Amino acid sequence: LEESLYEGYLYMTGKNVNYGINGADPAAFVAGSNPLRYDSPMDLECQKNHIVLMTDGEPRNDQGVAALIPGLVDAAGSSFATLTGSATCDAEVYPPGFVTGQGGDCLDELAEFMYDGDMSPLTGQQNITTHTVGFWVDLPNLQQTAQRGGGQYYTADDTASLTTALMNIITSVLDTQTTFIAPTVSVNSFNQTRNLDDLYFSVFRPTGKTHWPGNLKKYELRGSDGTIIDALGNPAIDAATGFFAATARSKWSPTVDGEQVGAGGAANLIPAARKVYTYVTTTANPDLTSPLNAVAIANAAIDNTLLNVGNPGDPTRDQVIQFINGLDMADIDGDSIVAEPRYQMGDPLHAQPVSVVYGPTNDDARIYFATNDGYLHSIDVVSGIEQWAFLPEEFLDNQVDFYLDGQVGVGSKVYGIDGNLRVQMVTVNNDGVIGAGEKVFLFLTMRRGGDVMYGLDITNRNSPRVMWRLDASDLPGLGQGFSSAMPARVLVGTGAGQNADRTVVVIGGGYDTTQDTYTANTDTIGNSIYIVDSQSGALLWHGSGNAGATKVFATAGKAMNYSIPADVRVIDLNGDKLADRMYTADMGGQVWRFDILNGQPAASLVNGGVIAQLGAAGVAVPTLADTRRFYYAPDVALATTNQYSYLHIGIGSGYREHPNEGDNHNAFYALRDYKTFAPMTQAEYDAYTPIRPTDLVDVTADVTANVPQGSPGWRLDLVGGGGWNGEKVLAETRTFNNQVYVTTFRPGTSGVTCHPALGTNRQYVMSLFTGRPVNNRDGSVATDPLSVADRYDEWFGAPPPETVFIFTDDGINSCVGVECGLENFPPFPIRTFWTQESIE
Repeated sequence: LEESLYEGYLYMTGKNVNYGINGADPAAFVAGSNPLRYDSPMDLECQKNHIVLMTDGEPRNDQGVAALIPGLVDAAGSSFATLTGSATCDAEVYPPGFVTGQGGDCLDELAEFMYDGDMSPLTGQQNITTHTVGFWVDLPNLQQTAQRGGGQYYTADDTASLTTALMNIITSVLDTQTTFIAPTVSVNSFNQTRNLDDLYFSVFRPTGKTHWPGNLKKYELRGSDGTIIDALGNPAIDAATGFFAATARSKWSPTVDGEQVGAGGAANLIPAARKVYTYVTTTANPDLTSPLNAVAIANAAIDNTLLNVGNPGDPTRDQVIQFINGLDMADIDGDSIVAEPRYQMGDPLHAQPVSVVYGPTNDDARIYFATNDGYLHSIDVVSGIEQWAFLPEEFLDNQVDFYLDGQVGVGSKVYGIDGNLRVQMVTVNNDGVIGAGEKVFLFLTMRRGGDVMYGLDITNRNSPRVMWRLDASDLPGLGQGFSSAMPARVLVGTGAGQNADRTVVVIGGGYDTTQDTYTANTDTIGNSIYIVDSQSGALLWHGSGNAGATKVFATAGKAMNYSIPADVRVIDLNGDKLADRMYTADMGGQVWRFDILNGQPAASLVNGGVIAQLGAAGVAVPTLADTRRFYYAPDVALATTNQYSYLHIGIGSGYREHPNEGDNHNAFYALRDYKTFAPMTQAEYDAYTPIRPTDLVDVTADVTANVPQGSPGWRLDLVGGGGWNGEKVLAETRTFNNQVYVTTFRPGTSGVTCHPALGTNRQYVMSLFTGRPVNNRDGSVATDPLSVADRYDEWFGAPPPETVFIFTDDGINSCVGVECGLENFPPFPIRTFWTQESIE
């Protein structure tokens, strides 16, 4: 056993073979070396190095190597004695029945030497982590070896438990502090054309277990150059890595938390007397602060059935309730103390936080933040302390899985509130204060967490109420809740069946899991759009490809038979504060337009149809290359030239559920809708010939392309980096200052690299009108002609979010995750007064 670990050390460090000649693979050695010398796999200074030592018995015949190990010296010149604290190895003690004196005394010391020392002449320190697995044996020496070697120790007594142990080790090897982040900003309550300079980042870390750690952290955007500042006034981002600097301290954190997801932030400020509410459907009390909705031991409605406990090995009901309320009942930190706070939040994989400024000061605000352990958190923006949390009844039965997370090995990903949050404010005087007669609503959709959605009244920030709860039984054909509930105002008929404010939410039908397969599929769920009264939850209008909807869209060749996970873009074109136009897109690569005829009854309220077919829809036998999907809402902007105007509809394709696929031929499309303000009849929609990719001007390799008046638009094929390589759009696009901003992700190539992320990110910035680059970006002389490379900035990272524009007193800025200051924007417009005097 000791010889095996020693030979592993020789192999990892590229030294001469000792015990490993028999049956050795010649490829493991340096070609032509004499004596045989291992070819070390440690090639890059950033890579991780691990050894897994597995045994079904105690050490035997290992005495010979014990004389070699204490004489080792690492690549930096540090001796075995310096690194382990002793020049000799301690004799090991074995349980009764095991053979002693056969070696193994230096096993744990060798592991410590490799972990604390420098094992390679490469720049920096390259250590080796040792994990151990006892198969049918449980030896103190194996546990000590893993502990001193920085790894994990597991026991296994059958194939399943051995598989679990090995998978846990592999997961820990792959586990990184990589984060997927999108900044949230608040609007200045006194000048709503300006944002505050606070940035809120939702962060998480993927793991192989049920619980993925998440957090919410606060920083500051300072200056027009896009510098993100930490609590110490220092730059928070490491320019070399593009991630949070190891020395950074976020604003709510008492100590440096750097790139560590679980450190600092709101996760470490969860109060000991936590307020956790649910919504028990059997009592249906809308007041979340009611004892009937309290997640408390005293609430008999929170029983074993709701919590899904009572099986062998489960914690008790009371233990799970205490766990939900923030006690470390599962001893996650390993200190054997359970009556202490559990500073832990789930991951915000897709849900971006939202801020609400209640006034009268900008600090009088809350951040609402949702996570996949099922919680909606209400966070005070000044202190970072959670004020209350809402855990919907649907996710109570997941909590036992999170409780057992550290005990049951590798778990499957669990989803909770995974959809984006949306806020609707009903104001009277726009004075920046939520006063009498004004209202604030918050809408939750769950994405992979299911088809349920909630509407909450958060006007009283400390006393939230449930307005409604909807699922597929209320919204026929509803799929997984990928589409956000988009706030708007619509008048249906006389409005007799609506709330007095005419407020609604417009919701896409969601996601059909048939789209998880690579080949093109039509759908029978999710292929709908709903208009719902935002205060009562009543279904006011339903469009679908399925029979029974208020309006069935079944035109041959362009029917609504693909699911719609994208948000619906809702627009008020005439300024009467009522929505009159909608755009969305579906899994078949179709772009839809709808006209809302306010004041008409539900049956004739909406006309609509397909205006573009850019993917599998409309193709007789679509290939994987044709199978372009749209997960995100189109970006719509009014484009005006001296000669004409149109509505620009920007959208990019990309397989969001398989970000590393490389078969689809994705593109960004800049479509033009010349019927700008006038509604279309249903007959006109039915007769409309959809735009196809070949109808669009291909600007991919042409930086001087002209897109003439009357053209349906232009397209940019995502072939950057050489051919079709899996580049895709995984976020909404944005239009600003007659320029389009498109973020893309290209999967990383195989092999070991020192880049700290999974692939390559780009932000394209192009002319709205022609797709031409607008600035010199490729590092050449500014006077050089613009090239294809001048369209984008590029960096390594996980899939990027959309571009966020921020308007502070320092000027205009934009951020893609933590990448800020990529653009040089013009200064704010200056108010100018003038008069004209008529001269006779």
